[in-house]
Amino acid sequence: MSGADTRSNTPQRCTVEVFLATLESAKLVPAGDIQAIRLALAPEQLTGDAQSLARDLVARNLLTKWQAALIYQNKPKVEHLS
Repeated sequence: MSGADTRSNTPQRCTVEVFLATLESAKLVPAGDIQAIRLALAPEQLTGDAQSLARDLVARNLLTKWQAALIYQNKPKVEHLS
């Protein structure tokens, strides 16, 4: 059908590196903590999906589920809503 919306309803995959960069720009977690997370990860993990990292940060009470979801969607302007 011509003019049909071909966009998927599936959320875009977010890599760990993009998640951490977005988290850093949102300033929800201290920069030192973000750096420690980066150093603890193997380089190949940075290109993996960030869902498990997001869950871990929620479990550690560093982020709420809502904040983690917004960061995963690459929406860093959540600092005013923390």
